[in-house]
Amino acid sequence: MDNVIFRLPSVRMELEFHAQAALNALTADTDLDDWYEQLTAVTREVCRDAGILLKARRTASVLSARAALGALHAQIGAHKATQAQLAQLVVAKEKLVEAEEAHFGARTDRRFITLLRTGESSSRNFFLRFKTKPSRVPLARLAAARSTSRNDTLRCVEEYYGLHARPAPSPADAASFLDKIAPRVTPAMAAQLDAPLSVEELGEAARKLRLGKATGLDGLSPELYQRVPDFLKVVLHVWDKSCERGFLPRPFRTAAVSLIYKKGAADTLDNYRPISVLPTAYKIVTKALAMRLAGLMSAIVPPNQTGFIKGRDIRTNILEAHLAKAFLADYGSTGAMLFVDFVKAYDTLSREFMLDVMQRLGFGAAFLRAVFTLHNFTFAVFVVNNFHTRAVQLFSGVCQGCPLAPLLFAIARSRTAR
Repeated sequence: MDNVIFRLPSVRMELEFHAQAALNALTADTDLDDWYEQLTAVTREVCRDAGILLKARRTASVLSARAALGALHAQIGAHKATQAQLAQLVVAKEKLVEAEEAHFGARTDRRFITLLRTGESSSRNFFLRFKTKPSRVPLARLAAARSTSRNDTLRCVEEYYGLHARPAPSPADAASFLDKIAPRVTPAMAAQLDAPLSVEELGEAARKLRLGKATGLDGLSPELYQRVPDFLKVVLHVWDKSCERGFLPRPFRTAAVSLIYKKGAADTLDNYRPISVLPTAYKIVTKALAMRLAGLMSAIVPPNQTGFIKGRDIRTNILEAHLAKAFLADYGSTGAMLFVDFVKAYDTLSREFMLDVMQRLGFGAAFLRAVFTLHNFTFAVFVVNNFHTRAVQLFSGVCQGCPLAPLLFAIARSRTAR
């Protein structure tokens, strides 16, 4: 989808019309899932048609600019061009370059030109040239699969992540752990988190989403919600109704998951990191909730948990480890250091345990309901070698790619960091 279409007034007006018509058609008996799927289907159709028309206009503009430049060359021929003709050639070439950049997307190459002009300046464009891109190793063979066929590979991925939920801890073990958690969320903090979301908060969250990133299965980009505010009202209505019933519409809660190879044997799924490409509407809601929660995290999570906490630096833990080692060496004492790493930490986090920890910490009922709604009946479609698996229901974990996930993980593991 070409995001330039959202800058066209005619496209924005048509999208606003469909959003307002959908909101006006709501009744008490309206099925939320059908209503939302129908609106997203109409939106994709409008965007697709607008993109086709825009591409046709750009193609015509390129052909027209090339024809004008060719006519000038034919007019000059083998003769020496006059000053007026040279000026016309410069203008014609600039128009052709502008038309070709708009059609072929060559403006992205200007980043490299800017780099050459500015030299080794500490800019984002400079560091992007040296950023390590994730390895796209194809899943040619999985040890757990019966063969190397596409169907066996996809089936193996479905079974691996569909059965990845850890068994629930025994009630006695859970009680002994949870009883040690003291409330850290004050009533004022709980009331702040429990307040209903507003269109203004969703708008601010949408503006903070980065453009040019991959969209979810619905195909709707952040610029739609930035340029057409009526769609924020749609998101707010879907969110409010979803919190009432306890789960989101199917397109809202289904993620496209890409497997990124980390290291080790390439034939085992333990060595792949699943990155969730979530629907933009889902990210807007979770971003708004994360913006609320981020300012309170330092009062909720113990000081030695430095990851994902505003105002803290994870390098503090490394420095403290070095200081502890130096302290023991100076005083001639002995000690031991233990490094514990959670295997598939995000994927295997028990959602029931996470909600129990949040309840013991003092989170309000509305915010707990919101977190429960976001993680209830969630599905994922895994992208393997450019093929999609069937939708797999996820029973545990938080999504890598969700703005709220790092904060929820830090809260759930806050007790173990003490």
